[in-house]
Amino acid sequence: NQILTKFEGNDLGDLKWYLSVSIYTDPVTKAIHLNQESFSRAIVKKYGMDKAKQKFTPCPAGTKLTRVQCPITEYERLECAKFDYRGCVGSLLYLTRMTRPDLAYVIGELCGFLDNPGTRHIDICKYVLRYLAATYDYGLSYVTRTLMHLGTTEMLTRNQLVGFLCVLWVASLLTLVRS
Repeated sequence: NQILTKFEGNDLGDLKWYLSVSIYTDPVTKAIHLNQESFSRAIVKKYGMDKAKQKFTPCPAGTKLTRVQCPITEYERLECAKFDYRGCVGSLLYLTRMTRPDLAYVIGELCGFLDNPGTRHIDICKYVLRYLAATYDYGLSYVTRTLMHLGTTEMLTRNQLVGFLCVLWVASLLTLVRS
């Protein structure tokens, strides 16, 4: 409200939406929750995966994407061009950057094949869409005083940034570093 004393404007209340991100502030815990459920639903529907069987991991275990899987013949390229791979990966990248860090590894891998995606790359992209369909309500939560961890409440003694990392990603990174 201090800014309104110096500049003309209206107080519209708490922010609810910003660049397709739904913003909810819990009045009790003061936690801020961000998600892109409507954008996620739109992506899944746009690429025809809204009725497909849902998946519960971002990508299948042991997935390896390489240039060998890229199309070689003109016929293969035309077949792969029927799916809007760039548009789909771009939309998923936007989700990753805004509210879905759980997609970061697989989307980073898919980005490496934007120039010449093969059927395996498209299959993994569709797999991510099926995962997205199962996890529409996932997002980011920023908490102040309490942290919900495995169904229990722990008090934070000072301002802390708490994060979680999937150990499988670390193993993949260590493999890349050693190679």
